[in-house]
Amino acid sequence: MRGYSGTDALGRRTSAVRVATPHGVVIAAGPLDSGRVDRRQATQLIPSLLPGHEPEATEQLGVFRSGTDLNRDGAPDVVLRNEGGELEIWAVQPLGAARYAVELAAPPRFALDVDQDGILELAGRIPLDEADPIAPDLLDVAGFEGDRYTHRGSVARAFHLERAEGPGAEKAGQRKRQEPPKDDAARLRGALEQAWHAVLAGRPAAEALATLDREPVTPALRGAFSAHRARVAAAASGPPAPPGAGGVPTRPQGASETPARR
Repeated sequence: MRGYSGTDALGRRTSAVRVATPHGVVIAAGPLDSGRVDRRQATQLIPSLLPGHEPEATEQLGVFRSGTDLNRDGAPDVVLRNEGGELEIWAVQPLGAARYAVELAAPPRFALDVDQDGILELAGRIPLDEADPIAPDLLDVAGFEGDRYTHRGSVARAFHLERAEGPGAEKAGQRKRQEPPKDDAARLRGALEQAWHAVLAGRPAAEALATLDREPVTPALRGAFSAHRARVAAAASGPPAPPGAGGVPTRPQGASETPARR
């Protein structure tokens, strides 16, 4: 397993990955040509994944190393990253390699161990404009279940359910804790985050959106609120399948399904 870095004709940083077994090269990604417009292909080898919110958390060499079985399915895994910071995980077999499908409402950019079981979940959050007046934290996670990373599984839904209920949620035998008054932006931020986690926990989207629609919205916040409400609605409908990842087997047979070098 080797990662390479360099500089292209335009002075941009380039990278490439080669993974080989005794039968030959099974992953050959990058480097990207300087004139290539679509630069979404992942070509940077990530030595290890560490639980954390920052991209730098993937740089140090920790216990969750590329080349080891990260999800306990019996196959060694390799972690790659593209120029936009999005992560891919590939299963390696003697005769080939295949990318795990990822079902997530935001691009996977880091990893978390949300249930503290020693297996990392992929995670991502919706990017926001720096001038966003509401700036909700729309975070999603995908646990490994079956043959893919998904936010529809038990681990991810338990994570979202806990956040949908919130620290002030009413529990059996207890009154709902009263929270201090919030300004309009903070109130809407909390409502959007709660609705986001509710739909990703599997609760009825119509109910969550109806609750949002009952929130008073000032004219100054109406545009931002509407955009975030649309993101909540989109999360409820589910993300599209990533290119080249639909139906990828966990244990590929035969030729590699590695993206071609361009």
